[in-house]
Amino acid sequence: MSLVQRFQFTTLFLTVAISSLSPVRAGESLDSLHAVLRSDAPLHDKGVACRRLAVIGDRQSIPVLAELLNDKALSQFARTGLEAIPDPAVDEVFRAALSRVKGAQLVGVLNSIGNRRDSGAIGQLAELVKSGEPLIQVAAAAALGRVGNTESAKRLHETLGGTTGPGRVAVADACLRCADILFAEKHPKEAIALYDAVREGDTPLPLRTAATLSAIRSRGTDGVPLLREQLQCDDMRFFAVGLRAAREIPREAAVSVLLAELNQRDEHRVALLVECLGDLGDPKTRAAVVGLLDSKQPAIRRASIGALGTLGDVSTIDSLLDIASSAEDRDAPLALASLRRLSDGEIDAAIVGKLKNPDPTHHAQLLELVAARRIVSAVPLLWDGLESPTSQTRLSAWNALGETIEVDQFDELVSRVVSAPQAARSAATTALISACRRSTNPDQYVNTLARRFESAAPELAGTLYEALRAVGGEAALNRTVAGAKDKRDAIQDGATRALGEWPTPDVAPELLNLAESLTNPKYQIRAIRGYIRVFRQFGLPADERLKMARQALKVTKRNDEKVLVLHALLNFQNAETMNLSIEFLNEPGLEATAAQVAIYIADQVTDPVAVRNAMRKIIDSGADERYAKQARDVLAKVGE
Repeated sequence: MSLVQRFQFTTLFLTVAISSLSPVRAGESLDSLHAVLRSDAPLHDKGVACRRLAVIGDRQSIPVLAELLNDKALSQFARTGLEAIPDPAVDEVFRAALSRVKGAQLVGVLNSIGNRRDSGAIGQLAELVKSGEPLIQVAAAAALGRVGNTESAKRLHETLGGTTGPGRVAVADACLRCADILFAEKHPKEAIALYDAVREGDTPLPLRTAATLSAIRSRGTDGVPLLREQLQCDDMRFFAVGLRAAREIPREAAVSVLLAELNQRDEHRVALLVECLGDLGDPKTRAAVVGLLDSKQPAIRRASIGALGTLGDVSTIDSLLDIASSAEDRDAPLALASLRRLSDGEIDAAIVGKLKNPDPTHHAQLLELVAARRIVSAVPLLWDGLESPTSQTRLSAWNALGETIEVDQFDELVSRVVSAPQAARSAATTALISACRRSTNPDQYVNTLARRFESAAPELAGTLYEALRAVGGEAALNRTVAGAKDKRDAIQDGATRALGEWPTPDVAPELLNLAESLTNPKYQIRAIRGYIRVFRQFGLPADERLKMARQALKVTKRNDEKVLVLHALLNFQNAETMNLSIEFLNEPGLEATAAQVAIYIADQVTDPVAVRNAMRKIIDSGADERYAKQARDVLAKVGE
């Protein structure tokens, strides 16, 4: 970070700090603040006084603060106070200081002059730009640029050609800053003159490209010749400037230039031009882009396919479908993506129309478009897709149903899922779950699901409960808990699996109850592991997690699950969880885990007494020497 940038950052920080202060404090007065600055008070107190004067200071404060501008420790604070006082006398003080302060203090004063945009200092700033000191040159040029009026623009323009090295860079950068201000303040002629001076001068490439972009942008439609010049430039960096400028000037003007440049020989340049036309989205360019779909140059063809996602209409659907439907065409996914993006209001109706008598080679892709665009009006035709002899078409139809089905057709979807052949079971299940997840009122689906699956084969229970898990809510949870208590193994298996992965923490009490009441060890273990998952993964309050951990340890009979609970304690570390792990130091098979967890948590516990007691218990328990040593190390940290 340069010295100038550091001063700018500090000023910004102090301004934010000042803005949070109250206008007047009890017992505070200008005289008291002035007295602090003229006394032998500590630096901190003087800094605070300067900041307070930025809030309540007036003309009387100006000479007091001015005395500090040459003070290395307080100059920065003094400038902060002065800059905020809306009195022309401040500008006079800063101008006078230019001849008496040096080094970092002078850089700071120049920065303040720029911040206040003092046009009265332009002459002095212009002279300092010619200084032989690089830091002063940079700061003076930056201030001149921030003044940002026609006079400072004139001085910068005159100075640009007469400086070298860092000074030339600083002046060029200041020209751009000044030009930006002038353009924003409705002085386009003067702004353009500065942009042109930088782009045509002997300045660093980044500044010339920035100036060129601004020169085109500020000219509007008059920037077309300069835009064309960039698009024809051999240097790709200026070609890139032209592409960006084309996106920022009036569209009609840019389009005419881009179309004219499509005859370039460079494949990648033409591809970039086509991408730009796609971004501009002018329908008049559609025919030219469609004509490039037959290009033998891969980059141009891909760019054309992509651009038609913005430019295309009903007339381009067939061309894109032909590409999207070709298994051998590497651009097929890109064509399908463009079809998804088409925004013409007639597109959905056209897709539905094609589905009524589909070309077999396009059928699967049309169904994918129905899914991607969620064309609800196509649902009646999707049922027919399930009967297609082509597996890909059947899979696409299931996917589309999952993305488009609505409440009034949900019962039919469930019926089809229940009766789906084994080969389609996975796709059917996915469609059902997708439809459930899209519902804004999930409870309305629960009864339908339960009724349809009552007479289904038991092996479909997994599908039912997976769907209920996707639906969520109280009604779905109650149905799934009932399934977990069913005597039929397939039903119990599907229900407990779903409960173990339930997406909300309200499942916890049900899982704990099942862990205690189920008799099948397999499902008992699944329930307790699901319960452990809830307090491990959900962001519950620490005291609730601790309570649940104790309950899990009480219910579970196997060390495997107890280890999971102890490891879960690491997610909410405090003295209570450390002490809970210590309780298992002497339980066979858990000694090492309990010691490890307690030692790890101890680093986060702020109560030294609790830490000492826990570590002594580990040492006294006869733990493995590795853990005993770690416990002694912890004791050493807390002072024992």
